Amino acid sequence: SPNRNVLALAGTDGAVRLCDLLARRRLSILSTQMHRRAGHDARPVCLAFSPDGNLLAAGHVDGAIHLFDLTRGEEIKVKLRHEEMVSCLAFSPDGGTLASGGTDTNLKLWEMSGCLNGESRRELYRQPSTVTSVVFTGDGRRVVTAHGNRTIRVLEGSTLRLTATLRGPEAPVTLLRSDATGQRLLAASQDRLLRIFDLETNAAPRTLGPFRKPLTAACFLDDGRHLATVGLENVVQIWDLETQALMASLYGGAEEAFVGVALYGGGAHLAVALSDGRTRIWGPA
Repeated sequence: SPNRNVLALAGTDGAVRLCDLLARRRLSILSTQMHRRAGHDARPVCLAFSPDGNLLAAGHVDGAIHLFDLTRGEEIKVKLRHEEMVSCLAFSPDGGTLASGGTDTNLKLWEMSGCLNGESRRELYRQPSTVTSVVFTGDGRRVVTAHGNRTIRVLEGSTLRLTATLRGPEAPVTLLRSDATGQRLLAASQDRLLRIFDLETNAAPRTLGPFRKPLTAACFLDDGRHLATVGLENVVQIWDLETQALMASLYGGAEEAFVGVALYGGGAHLAVALSDGRTRIWGPA
């Protein structure tokens, strides 16, 4: 969450759990109407907080997008969906738009003012391939999408006009991250490399890796220069993006697999999600 102390965890039972990481306790369980009625729902595969932390969107394997009002702890009654699995979500920097991408090859932009009133107003942009990740860069000047056909498309934020196609990955791109300036774009691929693109100069990307396995999550540290990565192994790696050097490795048990990583506690702590449902934290003693 933007407030830095609340972590949202998507579970295979279809629910989303909110945890206070500083107090180390669960705050609440966010359940869809189906989950409350049957005790389970389709698995959520992606989550996104609004910039003010008041909304949480969850994209599910059945194509549904559920929107929760965190100030009330309730689901907003609006129908948002794709024809196939929702693979990625991102809020615009002003919180007025939710972008969603799916395996149905569609990018959809949902108007939040309408959604909050129960109206699912959206614009649809058909894409050449499965949308695997989406980010708004910087102040929202660009929308960047990653695809199963190994390409990255840079779109103008106001018109969604295609302005550039970035190439280089030799396998589907599964993860995009943008720094606070909107100039540096990170793209992780199933080819086990992390590429660093400069969106202003369009220079050839720099690379980190190869990793032992494809990355599943990454987050910038507050200085924008260092990056924490995880990828189905028992280690968090901290990288210096300027020198492309590995600065530190934080290990768990040999049998563990890390699937998610997030920064909290004023930037001094890391939370790591394990594939078995646990969360491990690192920080000052």
